[in-house]
Amino acid sequence: MLSAKFFVLITIICSGFAFCSASRVFAGGIGFINGWWGGHRTDSIFRVGKCNDCDDREAVGPLGTVSIEKFVNRLVASKVSSFSVFPPLWSDGRRGSHCVACHSDDPHVMPPFFRMPWRRVEGVGVGKACDGLNKWDLSKFDPEYFDRLKQLAEALNAKGVKLIYSFYLHHNLVGKNASKQAHYVDFPWRPTNNINGVSMPLQIPAADDFFNISNNLTRALHEKYFDHVIQSIGSLNNVILMPAYEYTGDDRFLRFFVDQLRKRGVPPDRIGIGAPKNIIDTIFSDSKLMSDVGVVDLSYWWFKEDGSSFFPEGGKQISGRYIGSEYISPSSIYRQVSEIRRRFPAKLIFHQFPLDGDSIWAFLMAGGDIALSYSEYPNNQLVTSDVMPTTQSLTREIQLKIQQLTLSTETRFIPDAWNADFAHAHSDKTEAYFFFSANKSMMIKLPEGRGILYDPRQNIIEPINQLGLRVGPERKGWMLFVPKTRG
Repeated sequence: MLSAKFFVLITIICSGFAFCSASRVFAGGIGFINGWWGGHRTDSIFRVGKCNDCDDREAVGPLGTVSIEKFVNRLVASKVSSFSVFPPLWSDGRRGSHCVACHSDDPHVMPPFFRMPWRRVEGVGVGKACDGLNKWDLSKFDPEYFDRLKQLAEALNAKGVKLIYSFYLHHNLVGKNASKQAHYVDFPWRPTNNINGVSMPLQIPAADDFFNISNNLTRALHEKYFDHVIQSIGSLNNVILMPAYEYTGDDRFLRFFVDQLRKRGVPPDRIGIGAPKNIIDTIFSDSKLMSDVGVVDLSYWWFKEDGSSFFPEGGKQISGRYIGSEYISPSSIYRQVSEIRRRFPAKLIFHQFPLDGDSIWAFLMAGGDIALSYSEYPNNQLVTSDVMPTTQSLTREIQLKIQQLTLSTETRFIPDAWNADFAHAHSDKTEAYFFFSANKSMMIKLPEGRGILYDPRQNIIEPINQLGLRVGPERKGWMLFVPKTRG
């Protein structure tokens, strides 16, 4: 019997990893992120074999057009529950070396080619962008980009996979060294690259100007793009819309984004936000705004071992990549997700971190929904059953018990880097512990000889009533919950 003094947030599983309650039905499990650029990386859905905006050039073989049907089938075979996509870094392969020189007099593009959301101006004498091709018109949109986006969204929807679409890639706009300027030099919004007269700097950082909604032209172009994306994929129930991938700006654009999507009829459960902790805390404290948001991305801040939080400071035009990754651990993920889940019981939560077994279990059992990771390098192995929880349907009874156990307000997660002496010394009457191990053999000493063992391979929960429990590799992938007791 569990202590009656548990405060529990209850969710259940209805089938597979679709976490359900009266107010939420979310796809749980893992998700992959679209490739950014480069032929040496695996498929980006915006990679096409032909450069339609230039001479009759065509890429063949591994640099050719990505088949959306094959791409989606590969995702489904990898047992992913979601796919995250955003506009590419650039439109052709010349920037792969991260050179920053303009090619205004050399329009000889090279594969791989990528479609952008916006259209080039047609005709001659309209001016050349930095890549040597015609300038962009930010008020017009590329049919092929949106055709491929819609095909992807519909194909994923048919397979029960969510599409997370970020309108922008924040990485285009920030950075301190010359190589980062390569991400911006061909960016369609850079003033030399378009005919629209936008107020943007020639050099990075450019995020503040790009997300400046007080500029009437910039605001209008954002709104026009929002309209076009919503018209294209907004009616599909599997689509989640996010403002920008790796967003580290301030809260003003986030508020604008949510307000504009709600005015256009996008329901809250398909509107998401993510930002560094100093920004997201401001958003979280606004109950009216949060009532219009159904999805929270926790990828931009972490807990350190001493309990303090670490995050890139939002609103400072800095990158959200690489900063603080050394603080990611199963314990920090578990604490972060469980705290947000208790605060927002009905919102979808996703996060981005390396997909090892301990971290995935920590995330899912803390109440997380989608764990995202890159799959773009050829030597990256797809997630296998050795590190993923079972993809078989779990019974309502078992999932209810798991969620009751692991979402206790006083649960502490401990991954498999512990030993029996630690457990014996620290399992007192004031804490509840959640242990997980993929393949280690341990003798666990339980407080007052009580605990519950969950075996995901067999979908069973066993009560443990002995003082010592030996668990080894033959029970690969297990978790043990030791409930707190009060005397």
